[in-house]
Amino acid sequence: MTTTGRSESDPLADFELFHTRDPLEAQESAKRVTAPHRLQVRGRAADFAADFRAVEIGSVTVGVIRYGADVTIVRPGCESFVAVLMPLVGRLTVERHGREYVATPDRSMVVLSPGHGGTHMRWTPGTAVLALKADSDELARALRWIAPLADSSPFMATSALVTGPALRPVLGTAQQFAEVFARCGPDQHIPPPLGKQLREQALATMWLSVPNNHTEIIYSAPPARKASHVHRVTDLIATESGAEYTVIDLARAVNVGVRALELAFRRELDETPLHYLQRTRLERAHDDLRNGDPSECTVTEIAQRWGFAHLGRFAARYRAQFGELPSETLNSLRR
Repeated sequence: MTTTGRSESDPLADFELFHTRDPLEAQESAKRVTAPHRLQVRGRAADFAADFRAVEIGSVTVGVIRYGADVTIVRPGCESFVAVLMPLVGRLTVERHGREYVATPDRSMVVLSPGHGGTHMRWTPGTAVLALKADSDELARALRWIAPLADSSPFMATSALVTGPALRPVLGTAQQFAEVFARCGPDQHIPPPLGKQLREQALATMWLSVPNNHTEIIYSAPPARKASHVHRVTDLIATESGAEYTVIDLARAVNVGVRALELAFRRELDETPLHYLQRTRLERAHDDLRNGDPSECTVTEIAQRWGFAHLGRFAARYRAQFGELPSETLNSLRR
C-alpha cells in the first residue's frame, strides 16, 4: 500500500472498498458501511459509476463516496448514528422537511443526526463526498468525558447545514485516519491503543466542531471559585487511570463530608457519588476490554484495575450494561 496521490481532494485514495457501474450493487454495497437507503439514477444510466473508499475503527467510519452520474439518495431517519457529509468535489443538495440545503467544497457540509427524520439527497455528476460517521452510543460515551454534567440526550446537530471553521477539523480527522492506516500496512491492523486514540479523536471532533444540542455545556466552564463540589469530583474521576479514589477520598479532596457530597450529587446528577464512580469505572473497563489484546491482558486484570474485585458481580453488572460478557468484548473482532 502506498500513500502516493493522497490529497485533500481524495484523502482515502488507497482504501477502495468497491467500484461498480451497477446502481443496485452500489446501493447494497454502500449500505453495509453507511445505512439503508434507496439510490436512483436521474441522468443517463450509461454514465453511472460509483466508488467507495473507507476505513473504520469500531463504530467510527471515515469514507469517501463518488457517483459519476446525477443521482438521488433517500435515507430514513438515522437514530443510531451521526454522519457528517462534506463535498470534496461537486455539489450535494439535501432536502429535509420541505427545506433545501446545498453543500459545496470548502464552504459547507451536511449533518445527519437523530431527531431530524428522513433525508432526500441529490448528487450532481462527479460529486465526491467525505463522510465521518459515528455510532450514537459511542458519542454518548465520549460526551461523558468531555462534559460530565451534560444530560443524556443524543447528539443532535443544531442545523442540517454547517459552514465555517468546523470543516477543517473534520477533514483533518479524515486525513489522520488515512495516514495511520497507510502506515500500518495493507492488512489494516491498527494496534489497539492507537486505534482507541484515533477513535476518540474522531468522536471529539464531532462534539467540538459540529454545533449541537450540547455545545453550550461543552464550552461552558464556571469560574473556579464557583465550581460545584460535584463538578470538581467528576473532574477528579475523569483523570483516573485506575481505581484511585474512594468516595471518602473524593469528599476529602473537595473538603466536604460524605453526606454533603451525596446530597450534592443527588441534587445535580440524580445519583450517588458511589454509583457515578462505579458506572464510570465500568465504562472505562469496557473501553479497555474492547481495545485490549487477549494475548496480552485478561478480564481479571482489567476488572481489578478498575476496582472490581469480585469477578462474578463484575460480569453480571457488565452484561446488564453492555449486553455481553467481558470475555466476549475482549475477544471481539470489532476493531
